[in-house]
Amino acid sequence: MNWPWKKKPAPDPIAPIKVVVVSSVELTLDQWRKDTRLVASAKELARNEIFRMMVDVLENSHVRFLALPAVGATQDDRAAFQARSEGYQICLNNLEAMSKDWTLSKPLVSTFQPPTQK
Repeated sequence: MNWPWKKKPAPDPIAPIKVVVVSSVELTLDQWRKDTRLVASAKELARNEIFRMMVDVLENSHVRFLALPAVGATQDDRAAFQARSEGYQICLNNLEAMSKDWTLSKPLVSTFQPPTQK
């Protein structure tokens, strides 16, 4: 029998789920790769034929295919050109890395035994 003056026990409090929105300006590659949803989206995009063609066009337009003049280029010009080329390649590598899961390698455990030689 339900007595109106007897209170039912309160249900266990459930912590509300809160979505934390991170500005894309503050999101890092490591944070992206740790989020399985974002990696799955990037993998799906990487399977798209048009997107793959876009990345191929970027590869074909790489600054490494440009040449500095043989005469008149200073060391500073060459250093700036190399930095530009490396930055372009880093950008392409990061774009590819977005579709790869973040996996930590297992740390090496030392056994403190002498090396075995055959």
